[in-house]
Amino acid sequence: MEITHNSVAIIGAGPSGLAACKSTLEVGLSPTVFEKASHLGGLWKGHQGIWDKMLTNLSKFSCSFSDFPWDDNSPMFPNQEELLSYLLRYADHFNLHSYILYNREVKNLYKRRDKWTVVTEHESAEFDFVIIATGIFSKPHYPDIKGIEKFSIYHSVSHSHDYWRNYELSGKKVVVVGGSFSGAEIASDISKVAGEVHNIIKYPLWVAPRYFPPNNIPVDLCFYSRAASAFKKTREAKINNRARNQYFSGILEKQGKICPDLYIDPNSEAESYLIISDSYIADIESGKIFIHKAEILEFDEQGIIINERDEIKRINCDAVVFCTGFEPNLDFLYSSIADNIGYNPKNLLQPILLYKSTFSTYDPTIAFAGVYRGSYFAIMELQSRWAVMVFAGMLSPIDEEALQKGIQEEIEIKNKRPTPQFPHPDYVSFADSIAKEIGALPNLEESDPLYSALWNGPLIPAHYRLCGPFSNPDLAKQTIKSALIACERENLWNDAFNK
Repeated sequence: MEITHNSVAIIGAGPSGLAACKSTLEVGLSPTVFEKASHLGGLWKGHQGIWDKMLTNLSKFSCSFSDFPWDDNSPMFPNQEELLSYLLRYADHFNLHSYILYNREVKNLYKRRDKWTVVTEHESAEFDFVIIATGIFSKPHYPDIKGIEKFSIYHSVSHSHDYWRNYELSGKKVVVVGGSFSGAEIASDISKVAGEVHNIIKYPLWVAPRYFPPNNIPVDLCFYSRAASAFKKTREAKINNRARNQYFSGILEKQGKICPDLYIDPNSEAESYLIISDSYIADIESGKIFIHKAEILEFDEQGIIINERDEIKRINCDAVVFCTGFEPNLDFLYSSIADNIGYNPKNLLQPILLYKSTFSTYDPTIAFAGVYRGSYFAIMELQSRWAVMVFAGMLSPIDEEALQKGIQEEIEIKNKRPTPQFPHPDYVSFADSIAKEIGALPNLEESDPLYSALWNGPLIPAHYRLCGPFSNPDLAKQTIKSALIACERENLWNDAFNK
């Protein structure tokens, strides 16, 4: 394999790997993408972590790259096939295909004499820089529960990682373990064909539909704005938590009335989690799904034994689907690198510790993109742009003091109790902080015609192509206007340009 000077090895050809490849070309460096599968798209190829009827939790305005908007006639919440098609079109548009090596699982990565060595089962090659873009959904996480082996001899045990179509569970009595995004959606999907579905959860979560009431606007376009983010920073966390619970209680109060196990005290000052599902609550109300807020004690040959409100109960079942999260697979990292970033795949919140989830103290010639829980398209693309601008010498590496401070903040997040749903829940501020590093933070002065749209409207990736290196302001403005129309905030655009 011939590798040019200023070469960049990119590990993974999912959304973050594609963004990294495109960004590498943008700054004039030479990318080589190593993809272990025979296709691009990562999870969005389907059959592993993505099921056939799955829709994105966020609208197409959030599930897109900053300079490649969806077609106007695309669905607001794309399914698996549509998202994969989008990624293929992105690769076509920016001529990325020739830089991707398929069926190349990386077995080892280490640095020696100023060069990074990437080892696969086929070859070994040297590079000047590396971007890890593997994501964190590599390996299914199974909880350690007594007796599971005994149950699996006679019955089906699977993970959301392997769930594809519900017909395989037709007529069966199924237990779904886990109540987060995949747990709710898979339980709902299975309930359409199963004889009975039991969903075991640890705690209640707010369940919001994709089109959020009362105006039925895409949920992400309702919540992610700079104005809301800035306002929350003026108050204590417990006050924000209570306000959030009161707000959701006023709109989603039906869930607690339908199912007491899903009731959340509107005056609680504890952080609450939010998941997205259009049919979960309706399926509970109709008796298709039975909820158990319970502790799993053990399995036996017939089913599962739980402690529900201090009462020991048994649920006999034919199949169990674990929706208990994923672990990253960074086992290819040389031990000194893994130790430097605190790699712990069993920690589902913070498996690695990096400055803004991007840079380590190990070496400025390696970076990460999209390798943290809750990474959206905007973040993974900003991380990629940041990394290659540092590699190309357009930006200076982060100084040691700032790196150490940032990583200490990540450690504090890791140790926070109770464990937060996401390590960086303030998506707006996190994205803006990286955009500021690369000079892509839009003008937020009140004198700017777009100020109100950028401040009060929804944050979308296109905001980060308005200015700075490799900007595309005309396309960005067009996309921003479309998003404002979609969330019925066109007045923010009209007021800006007197149209």
